[in-house]
Amino acid sequence: MVLIILAMNIAVRMAMPGKRNGLSGLLSLISLLGLSLSVFGLITVMSVMNGFERELQNRMLALLPHAKVLVGEQQSQQWPRLVEALSSQADINQASPFIEGRVVMKNGSAVVPVKLNAIDTRVMGSLETVDDAIFAGQLSSLDKLPFSVVIGGQMARKLDVSLGDSITVVMPRVYLSPLGPIVRERQLTVAGLFEVGAEIDATLALTSLDTGRKLLGRRQAIDGISLQVKDRFRVEQIVTDALAALEPQPAEPNRVITWKEENAALYAAVVMERLMIFFLLLCVVAVASFSIVAIVLMNVLEKQTQIAILRTMGASQGQIRLSFLFQGLLIGVFGVLLGACAAVLVALNLSNTISWLETSLGWQLFDPNVYYIAYLPSVLLWRDVLIVSAVAVAMSVLVSIFPAGRAARIDPVIALAAARA
Repeated sequence: MVLIILAMNIAVRMAMPGKRNGLSGLLSLISLLGLSLSVFGLITVMSVMNGFERELQNRMLALLPHAKVLVGEQQSQQWPRLVEALSSQADINQASPFIEGRVVMKNGSAVVPVKLNAIDTRVMGSLETVDDAIFAGQLSSLDKLPFSVVIGGQMARKLDVSLGDSITVVMPRVYLSPLGPIVRERQLTVAGLFEVGAEIDATLALTSLDTGRKLLGRRQAIDGISLQVKDRFRVEQIVTDALAALEPQPAEPNRVITWKEENAALYAAVVMERLMIFFLLLCVVAVASFSIVAIVLMNVLEKQTQIAILRTMGASQGQIRLSFLFQGLLIGVFGVLLGACAAVLVALNLSNTISWLETSLGWQLFDPNVYYIAYLPSVLLWRDVLIVSAVAVAMSVLVSIFPAGRAARIDPVIALAAARA
């Protein structure tokens, strides 16, 4: 323990800038600041990426369920009992029946492929996220107005329709008649428009259960039960436990589709983007860490006489090596602490700071007419802070191994002779 404390004391004296340490001490401070800046940038950018990912998820799940439980024909006839059983589970906020299918909507020459969701408007209408998403009309109008539909704002612009207009829906089935194959069509009235700032604005349409059953020609009552859970990141476990608690158990196992599976391509793209940004910025941290090699090596060259004197006083090679390793560790720890603390403060207040700057300077970073997300979101995850800090400190120690080993191999006789000359 005494030897470790002695090695740390020597490392502190060599690392701190001062008149005795010359240029190496100043460069140690510069290296510390460089490492701090790289850690600060990595944590801040990761927080912004987390913010955009969380915002995208919230916008998509404003109208989409957290999970879907597909049911068989026998269960579909008894769906009120199934909905009641699932709704009674502690971790499930809401359960409602649904019917879904693929159709084509057209108006004039404009044609759009659409995913048609027939929902229980009384249950879905009670969600605050649904009310926030609908900017024209009401979801309850689907029950009041037969053969009506609520579509996304982007889809409405493609079809050139607005609230109260009619659009033609083409069903996916082809019927044979004496005159040849015919396609079934129906006129729907636009009863509402929603906007969440995601892909579903151009691909999703909502209607009532009765209308959906007639349009899609479903023989069974419903296709499944949509669920809203308390913790969407634990949705698989929550739904599995809820289905296991059903009495009696269904003859055929239910298939469960979570929001991650339904948006697998988008979710995988976001995760891959975060990983690529993380590794690219980690290279910046690595560059800042490698500058410690030059600092420690310069210290070794400057302190050859002092190292020789320590060796003649009884210091072992291991103690000399440990002293210079501690120097790299010292720069790494202080640099990471400084950068991480600054990043935490900025990440926690980034959105408010950007909003204040936009108000003060009179400019807008994200134009709401161009971008779906008109502000800079930031979500700080302590896991990211710990991972970045641990990796940066580890790099600082690893790059110090070579110069520390060179310092330990200095021959005190040759070094003292060179100093006298």
